[in-house]
Amino acid sequence: MWRAAEKTSRRSRLEVALIHRPRYDDWSLPKGKLVPGESEIDGALREVLEETGFRVKLGRPLGAIRYMKESGNGVRPKVVRYWAMEADAGAFIPTREVDELRWLSPGDAQNMLTHERDHEVLERFVRGPAVTNCVLLVRHALAGKRSEWSEDDRLRPLDPTGWQQAEQLVRLLARFEIDRLVSADYLRCIQTVDPLSRAIGIEVEEEKLFSEEGYPGNEDEA
Repeated sequence: MWRAAEKTSRRSRLEVALIHRPRYDDWSLPKGKLVPGESEIDGALREVLEETGFRVKLGRPLGAIRYMKESGNGVRPKVVRYWAMEADAGAFIPTREVDELRWLSPGDAQNMLTHERDHEVLERFVRGPAVTNCVLLVRHALAGKRSEWSEDDRLRPLDPTGWQQAEQLVRLLARFEIDRLVSADYLRCIQTVDPLSRAIGIEVEEEKLFSEEGYPGNEDEA
């Protein structure tokens, strides 16, 4: 999690947040465990909010860190996935799990981090831009079988399962600050993002070049 540095800071244009966990007496980057049925992005956003008190704007993925962790049953592999996140609204409140949060320049944060694996994540962050734009590519939801549809394939709609999938996309994709929705001009594609369009108040733009018919003679490649 990062924020723009205060004007009084001369060492860095931005600051990153480190948390102190009294149980381990370490300084680390916010992270946590998924609850059953939770997506990785939802889990990351929830854990950051719980540990830091801040809601965030989701940024670029920073990859995964793999390591072995001791447990009651011995040693087991652990995988943690990270994203860059810009702090938005909120305030830190100490808890039993996290008793301190500090905003530091990337250099100072590197010196304070306890675990070498966290150094790698921070290095990935500073190597790229803090503020980014992303394009989310979404395949249409389930729309039955083409072989069982006798009408114009552009008019093949989502099936009941497809509509459920389209509704589920809202929670996942609304996490991003979407400012434009573009869809192939096929009914099933438009319907896939229709719930999201209504949820965030952005109309769907239709683009023929997003469909296989937008590339005559190259439909298979498209």
